[in-house]
Amino acid sequence: MAVTIQIRRGSATAWTAANPVLAQGELAVELDTKKFKIGDGVTNWNGLPYFTQGASGLSAYQIAVANGYGGT
Repeated sequence: MAVTIQIRRGSATAWTAANPVLAQGELAVELDTKKFKIGDGVTNWNGLPYFTQGASGLSAYQIAVANGYGGT
């Protein structure tokens, strides 16, 4: 049996206006910018960093987790 995984999505404007708290590990995508954020269960959308993979290999989210903010 196939399993469907649904990811929260919306425009950048809609996310900013709604400013929800994403559950810990919850993925949400801005359809117009193709950027996404991963929730920590406490921080509103506007306070979460965008998930990125740069030359250093660390994103703002990964750095936050390494410093004890969010993640498990």
